[in-house]
Amino acid sequence: MVVFVVVVNLQLASCGWSNASKEFSEVRMRLSEVPDNIPAEAEVVRVVQNEIADIKPGVFSHLSHCKHVSLNSNVLTEVKKDMWDGLQALESLGLSQNSISNIEVGSFVLIGKCKRISLSKNLLKTLRKDMWTGLPNLEVLNLSGNMLTDLTPGTFAELSCLKFLGLSGNKLSTVRGDMWVGLAALHHLKLSKNVISHIESAGFSALTNCKAIDLSVNQLTSVNRNMWIALRSLEKLSLEGNSIHTIDAESFVPLKCCTTLNLDSNNLTVIALRTFQGLASLTHLSVGRNKITSLESKCFSTLSKLKELRLDGNLLSALDFDSFGSRRPSRHLTLDLSWNPLICDEKLCWIHRGLREGWIQFHKVWYKPAGEELNCTNYPGASWKDVNLHCSKTRK
Repeated sequence: MVVFVVVVNLQLASCGWSNASKEFSEVRMRLSEVPDNIPAEAEVVRVVQNEIADIKPGVFSHLSHCKHVSLNSNVLTEVKKDMWDGLQALESLGLSQNSISNIEVGSFVLIGKCKRISLSKNLLKTLRKDMWTGLPNLEVLNLSGNMLTDLTPGTFAELSCLKFLGLSGNKLSTVRGDMWVGLAALHHLKLSKNVISHIESAGFSALTNCKAIDLSVNQLTSVNRNMWIALRSLEKLSLEGNSIHTIDAESFVPLKCCTTLNLDSNNLTVIALRTFQGLASLTHLSVGRNKITSLESKCFSTLSKLKELRLDGNLLSALDFDSFGSRRPSRHLTLDLSWNPLICDEKLCWIHRGLREGWIQFHKVWYKPAGEELNCTNYPGASWKDVNLHCSKTRK
């Protein structure tokens, strides 16, 4: 008996027209050019994971109703104005994962209604202001994963409606204020995975309405308050994965509306009294996976709205009640103290009481059952739930 074994490729090629969704799709068909038989009523065109190196002028000229075009994962090397003739209704353009190194002047003037453009994972080394001419309605621009080393002043000055700007995974080393001129409407700026080591004074001053900035996985070593001047609307700031060892007193005072601050995976050794002063709106603070050995008295006392505090993966032997000042932490505070060399004694009785009364809970650790979220170095082999701290009823 002969047995035939059939191997199925899960990344199957697909093509065709869906009348219900008005979508034309050509995926993994090894096409070298955009098909010229796209139905005129198409609203979505997906010609992705092919081998298209250029777009013939006029190939989209009959698609006056088309709202979304994706040319992701091809081999395009440049963007030209005549590529988009006929796409006057276009709202979204995907050009990610090509080999684009040049965008001609006025390349997008024919798609003035476009709201979203993705140019991520290309080969762009420089940007010019004239690249974005004719895009008054653009709200989302993704330039992540390119080769940008700097941004010339006013690069995005014409994009007055832009709300999201993705610049992650480039080679930017410095942040200057003139980079963001004209971006008063921006809400979200992603700068993660660059090589940023310096933020000039007022480096984000043009972003008065920005709500989230991601600076994770860069090369910052210190933080000062001049970095955040004018960021009065900022709600989320991520500094995770840098090399920060110094935070000046009152560095975060300009961030009156900040609710989430992430300082995980840095080189902090101590949290000083005024490190987090001014963060009156903060609800989530994460300083895990640092090298923190001590917390100064009252260092968290100004964080009256704090709901979650993550201190996991540090070198703490204790967490004294006076770190929160003379009052107990806000109700329902979630604590993560896992992976610290804690000495479990009467100094932790306030946590025991908070757990019992319900105003403290441990952050759930997926690999440990409830009650074993932290270990005590002075009780080898025992976990928190097994330790008797000898707490008196009167002790905090």
